Amino acid sequence: MLSLGFLRLGVERGMGSESRYRTSDLYYAAYLKVACVPYLGVVWDDTGGKRKAYFLFDERQIPMADLKSQYFQDRAKVRALSYAQAVRGLKRDLFDR
Repeated sequence: MLSLGFLRLGVERGMGSESRYRTSDLYYAAYLKVACVPYLGVVWDDTGGKRKAYFLFDERQIPMADLKSQYFQDRAKVRALSYAQAVRGLKRDLFDR
């Protein structure tokens, strides 16, 4: 698990070949959605008395290291309108629960 203060990124390995990538960063999650990483939904973590949301993605067939590097080095290229729509959709997922 990588922790950068405001940001926690990680990989969860499930049973079999299932791989789930999770992030609590709304804007990074929107980027992953626009980059066509299959979105699995939101999960909530209540440990430590604080409720925190994580966005889950299926990373089995996606080069996540490349996407992550491009995003955090400010080299990512996505369609602006699609990105804005992804941010709105993720916010809706957070507040509808």
